[in-house]
Amino acid sequence: MIREFIEKIVVHEREMPMAQPSLQKVGIHLSFIGEIELPGAEIEPAQEELAERERTEKEREYNRQRYLKRKASGYYDKPKAKAVLSVAANQ
Repeated sequence: MIREFIEKIVVHEREMPMAQPSLQKVGIHLSFIGEIELPGAEIEPAQEELAERERTEKEREYNRQRYLKRKASGYYDKPKAKAVLSVAANQ
C-alpha cells in the first residue's frame, strides 16, 4: 500500500566519492505532495567522527607530501632503470 504513495526515490552522489564512510543524500518524492524533507535529517557528526576525519586528512596529506618528495627525487624511476639495464645486458 505504501508503494502507491511513493512516486520516486532519488539517491544522490556521495559527498566524498573516494572515502569509504561517506554521507549520501536520499530524496523521497511522494505522489501529489512532491519531495519531502524529514525533520532532523541533517545529522551533526560526533566529536569522535570529526577527530577521525581530521586524523585521516592529516595522514593523507602526509602521505601525499611523502609521495611527491619521492617522485621529485626519482625514487620511482630507479627500479625501471635497473630492469632496462639488466635486459640490455642479457642481449
